[in-house]
Amino acid sequence: GSTADCLAFEGMTLHQKLQDGLLAPGLCLFGDNAYLNSPFMATPYSGGSLSVSKDAYNFYHSQLRIQIECAFGKFSQRWGILRSALPKMLTVKKSVALVFALAKLHNFCTTERETIEALPARDTSHIEQIGGVPLVP
Repeated sequence: GSTADCLAFEGMTLHQKLQDGLLAPGLCLFGDNAYLNSPFMATPYSGGSLSVSKDAYNFYHSQLRIQIECAFGKFSQRWGILRSALPKMLTVKKSVALVFALAKLHNFCTTERETIEALPARDTSHIEQIGGVPLVP
């Protein structure tokens, strides 16, 4: 969008909750250089001439973010609810529970070698045809 990621993040309720201690001690989010490093947000080191340890940190930081992005790509391909914005009334706690539930379902499907036809995010007629109840934002 037209707003920088960092500014948009700072305007979110989640940002305030993180500042208020939402995460347990020792836990943090991982962001790119568009975000500010803070006690709850780990970002890569910037600069061209980094020490070996800082360069290694940046490498593993990048690899972690890539893995997380790939996982969410798989989740959103499988679970249509993630292809559009979640309802604003959904609390952080419920959003986290949703992601955990989808991760467990994904792992179950992978273990059982089940394939799920990816549905368009707003294909409510097909969802109703197969007996599901579409979620209304």
